[in-house]
Amino acid sequence: MRCPLDLFRYSRRHGALRRKEWKDLPVALDIKVSMAGTDQFNPPGHATDRPNGFGEYLFLRFRTRMEVLTARGMETCEPGTCLIYSPGHRQWYRGRDASYRDDWCHVHGSDVARLLDRAGLPRNTLFCVHATGFYPLLIDEIRVEMQRQAPYWRELVAGLVTRLILLLGRSLAHETAGGPHQQEALRRVREQVHERLADQWTVKRMAAIAELGQSRFAVLYRQCFGTSPIEDLIQARLRHAQWLLTNRHTTVGEAAKKSGFHNVSYFSRLFSRRVGCSPSEYHRSSSR
Repeated sequence: MRCPLDLFRYSRRHGALRRKEWKDLPVALDIKVSMAGTDQFNPPGHATDRPNGFGEYLFLRFRTRMEVLTARGMETCEPGTCLIYSPGHRQWYRGRDASYRDDWCHVHGSDVARLLDRAGLPRNTLFCVHATGFYPLLIDEIRVEMQRQAPYWRELVAGLVTRLILLLGRSLAHETAGGPHQQEALRRVREQVHERLADQWTVKRMAAIAELGQSRFAVLYRQCFGTSPIEDLIQARLRHAQWLLTNRHTTVGEAAKKSGFHNVSYFSRLFSRRVGCSPSEYHRSSSR
């Protein structure tokens, strides 16, 4: 079995990583926009009412207080609230007090649902994130690309919608991860752990530094970084071990110990399973 580092070198040596012809490049995500607008003004008394919705997703960010029909029934919301209506879902909303303004985008394509799931964004339900200044900026960029239709505009529009969805997902994840103070505490703990990988780290010790209970710490850590504290630690240790093994004068035992693995046999088994070759094979390959 070839070590991944060997395979990379082999592919470079034989030209497998040379730039392909444009026609061979993978196409962009199947995400398209039919209409979009920012700071749309709607006069007092106006209500948007589409009983059968659209055959596409409607992304909304309200700039005024609103009354909105969602999957939960009639709700009111404050400025900055977001909503994503799914295809076919009834769409009804109007200003709470008088006129209303919103940013909006009609999106369709086979990859939209998968991307929304990946970002953890709800459909037909109001959600609030404080940092949404990027929303109208991206919608404006989408509108410009659609109007100009310069080369690759469709791919750029798909990329901008992808960015919008992922930034909304990130903002929502941060909102649910205990607020800015706890997020900063989690980041500080993670930095300390990654700077001192050889230490004996446990969830209990990490949680104590963050001044949180173990269960709460583990939940917030996963929400903030997308993985558990221990899995994140293992991945960081393995990356550090791989870097150490590129030095021909470092032994496998030294790399294991400096990375926080105090049992060399366990380290070798884990390394082989995760990296695809043994530490010794990796060491030999990288020190040629």
